[in-house]
Amino acid sequence: LRTARLLAESSEKRKAQGDADAVAKELSWIADILVYQLAQAPPPQETRGRLLVAVGRAYLAAARWDAAERLLRDAIPLLSGAERGAALAHCSEALAAMRKPAKALETAEEAARMLPANAAVRLNYARRLRDAGRVAEARFEYRALMEQHRGDRQAAVIRAELDALEREIAAATGGPPS
Repeated sequence: LRTARLLAESSEKRKAQGDADAVAKELSWIADILVYQLAQAPPPQETRGRLLVAVGRAYLAAARWDAAERLLRDAIPLLSGAERGAALAHCSEALAAMRKPAKALETAEEAARMLPANAAVRLNYARRLRDAGRVAEARFEYRALMEQHRGDRQAAVIRAELDALEREIAAATGGPPS
């Protein structure tokens, strides 16, 4: 774990310098070390799920989708409530990156059912709807999110993605969006 801490400190320095590739590589190494440590000295069951999610998120940040999805899937049965919903949302991100839109959408739907008030989970759900070609539903979800998060920090991201979706629809239909 000492090596993982040193790599994490190095990653923070490289991040500050703007070296994104090095940061992703180091995050991947950190995650590999942590997976090894988890296998050597398994933590108590109640914390294992949380640790798997943390390592899975590091793999997501390092663009190691298969490893992220595997660890997040392992974590989900160990979690409950909001933690389980958040893990499902992260898992759907990995599945989407792996170009598995149907499975990503199914997983995002489950997360959104568990955490209907969570903006990040619902935004992920809107993205998965868009990826799956269900643009009318994605548009509805983005608009609902805009109404609920008007003026907060998520609003700009939601607005940008909704505008991009509207442009895609206009280009596909040859006219302005309705």
